[in-house]
Amino acid sequence: MKYLLEIHHGIGDIVQYTGLIRSVKTYDTEAFVGIVVNKESYKMLLALDRNVDCIHVIDFSRERKKLLKEILNIRKHKYDYMVCSIHSRQLSMEFMAVAFGAKMTVGSKLDRLCKIRKKYKKVTVNDNDHVVKQNNDVLQGIDTRIPVFEPYLNCPIPPFPTDKKTIGLCIGTSSPQKTWAIKNYIAVGEHFEKMGYSILLLGGKKEAEQYDASGYKNDKWINILGKTDLIESASECSLCELVIGGDTGLMHMAAAVGIRTLTLFSCSEPTTHAPYSRSSYYYYIPTACQFCFGTKKMKECKDYKCLNSIDVNGVVTIAENILYNPELVRKNKLKLE
Repeated sequence: MKYLLEIHHGIGDIVQYTGLIRSVKTYDTEAFVGIVVNKESYKMLLALDRNVDCIHVIDFSRERKKLLKEILNIRKHKYDYMVCSIHSRQLSMEFMAVAFGAKMTVGSKLDRLCKIRKKYKKVTVNDNDHVVKQNNDVLQGIDTRIPVFEPYLNCPIPPFPTDKKTIGLCIGTSSPQKTWAIKNYIAVGEHFEKMGYSILLLGGKKEAEQYDASGYKNDKWINILGKTDLIESASECSLCELVIGGDTGLMHMAAAVGIRTLTLFSCSEPTTHAPYSRSSYYYYIPTACQFCFGTKKMKECKDYKCLNSIDVNGVVTIAENILYNPELVRKNKLKLE
């Protein structure tokens, strides 16, 4: 059988979807698995995955000729099943379901198409479940006997080995409401440097600019900000004893290569969005207006109280317990079924 798994979203969404790839290949050992992503650069996240047979890029911002060419390429594969990500909007999910021409399409927002033809199937998911479980529930719409796996990433050997134990600091996110102050990360880094750890700075070009603007310099730290691509960043994460950062895709990548993570949450909900791993921990300070991500309230927020309430001492304490006394931070650990 041929299966088309539509991810089509951000880095974290792609990583959290990877367990479905292994699920399909375990369920159907002869399966041909195609993946849909929305950026050419995202292909590298799955390029080393032997379970992936084909990667399609459907970028709606592309010129129409290129978009049509890729759609026709997908149709030529004649997929038996298409599985839609829960993050797809209804209109885009309906468009892809029709355009890609799979014999059966399952998704959480296919109500209208279900009324037209039996080749479309809506699967109900619980919005309060972790997004990994919600996507797995959609996959179960094909067959409830399909096994469930945690997200994973295959990556090459890191190019920057170190002879010290390493703490990774992922200093940026996609939105200011999730981005802890760089001065705080510097304080955390200095603390663990005094304990004998090597400090690895993780992030892209935007984070490199923010770090440079801080005026802080430490030649002993490994600074790869803006110097690595996605899969190289995942490789670097595999060096670490622990990676600390905000709610961003790189934290999901770190967890997916088997590294312990401590994710700092502010406006987004950890029980649904923390890295889905048995080594995943999170930290937040409860506030009355918390978990407003994606709402009007978040856009109108000016003081970022939930973010600015996170203190360096609290992060350091939990990080040390993760490293040395993990049984003390069970309440901050993502519970997996």
